[in-house]
Amino acid sequence: MALSDLIKFQPATSNPGSWPLLFWPFLILLLGLGPYALAEVLDRQDQLHSLTQAVHELEPKVKWARYEQAKVYAVAMDVLHLASTDSNAARIVAEFKIHSNQAGQATATAATNAAPVNPPGIKAE
Repeated sequence: MALSDLIKFQPATSNPGSWPLLFWPFLILLLGLGPYALAEVLDRQDQLHSLTQAVHELEPKVKWARYEQAKVYAVAMDVLHLASTDSNAARIVAEFKIHSNQAGQATATAATNAAPVNPPGIKAE
């Protein structure tokens, strides 16, 4: 066998009788990747389920926080309106840097100058 014969590379696919040499490794690869992919999909579903459950558990806390935020905005707007006539309220406004924003978001919950009612399903302390 000459050195020139060793240098020539003939891929196995060029030989028509070599297809079983490639079929079995690919079949073994696919049979191995199938269960792995299924396990990954099931793991992702478990993660999604646990995340969804955690979000549902946080929902009452978020409602309560929004309720408390609305109460704070109502009090802040009352103090802000009172600041024009009361020096103590003006001092509180200056100290805590209370101001109404341009979009009026703080005034939306305090339009009646009263704290909002409890959200459904949440009891007041």
